[in-house]
Amino acid sequence: MKKVVLGICAFLLCLNISACNSTQTNPSGSNMETTASPLSDVYPTEIKAIMSTAQELNAQVFEPDFSYSNNLLYRFEGAVSGFGIDESDGIPFFMVETEFGPVCVKNPVVQNEDIDPDIRSQYEVSDRLTFAEFYADYAGYDEKNGYPYFILGDAWYLGYCMRETAIEKKDIQTLTANFTPDVFPSFALDIYPEDTPEAPQNIYLANTDADNLKNNIYTLTGVVSNNRMKQADALTQVRTATITTLDGDAVLIDQTGEFYGAPLRSMYMPPKNNTFVKAYVQYLGYSEEHGKALFAIDSSIAKEKITDRRSSINSENLNLLTKSDYDKIEVGMTLQQVEDTLNCRGIRSSSYENALGEAEIYEWPKDRGSIISVIFVNGTVSSKSQIGF
Repeated sequence: MKKVVLGICAFLLCLNISACNSTQTNPSGSNMETTASPLSDVYPTEIKAIMSTAQELNAQVFEPDFSYSNNLLYRFEGAVSGFGIDESDGIPFFMVETEFGPVCVKNPVVQNEDIDPDIRSQYEVSDRLTFAEFYADYAGYDEKNGYPYFILGDAWYLGYCMRETAIEKKDIQTLTANFTPDVFPSFALDIYPEDTPEAPQNIYLANTDADNLKNNIYTLTGVVSNNRMKQADALTQVRTATITTLDGDAVLIDQTGEFYGAPLRSMYMPPKNNTFVKAYVQYLGYSEEHGKALFAIDSSIAKEKITDRRSSINSENLNLLTKSDYDKIEVGMTLQQVEDTLNCRGIRSSSYENALGEAEIYEWPKDRGSIISVIFVNGTVSSKSQIGF
């Protein structure tokens, strides 16, 4: 996302150099529609569901010497008119009559064919529109016409939409070219070599002879899906996930299981569905059962170092736990976050399946019978209880 945001920010800076110089008459003297209809129209259409905060438009913005920083997102509403094309840069624009006065809104995204059509559709403002709510970046003051101008949406939101749309469509090429993947396991960069190679193309083929590559460590960069528990046999469940890469689909299998215990196991939970990741994995071979290349979440290399890292969390700290520590545990935390909050490891007492998914119970027993118990569902805190604190 950094590349996309930086590119858009640079584009916005260029727009600051020129105002809305167009063939249209200065709207401040025009007869604009002032009858407000209900705010059923918001542009970009999905922005309210994602952007939690935005500056409210105010009178200061209408001062020619208004001091601002780039990418300052504002919310405003008003009657819409004056659709046109800016002669200086060919970018579509329209006018909005706000309570403080008219503003010009430029709309570069809608005509940019390099952006996914589903994203551009969020920016399409119909010339039949009469009244709407807008979220736009302040881009400067047009001294010639006497009003501020804005860029519809903002760089962060556009980058977010591009990333999420590419993930949804599994557009790996767009993702790898423009966004930085999440590293999995999260500590991998501290342990694996920086030049760990991507899995070679021939690994993804059914008829390939890649036995000599088994047990090698590779990276898989792609989108995660089908993260689920699978019954390996009558007594064992194994979690698997699919990672779609540029070269094909690979199956990721979690082999850490119960052997490594809670602290290690929590660090090796496969990444969530619909995430863009760079996973460090061990090649196991081509799976006829899955019809895909099979990889394991490697633990042999990292086990010793992770154990060393977590050894600083002294089990004796259990006896230092207080009610205040218990109160810091929040719904939605991961096991690692809870253990870091309590500064000691938990003990996995049981697991089971419920209507919401895979449930696990972890306990932090203190001397004299005091205990903290936390239920994790699908890897995050669902509920907690305590005795004796």
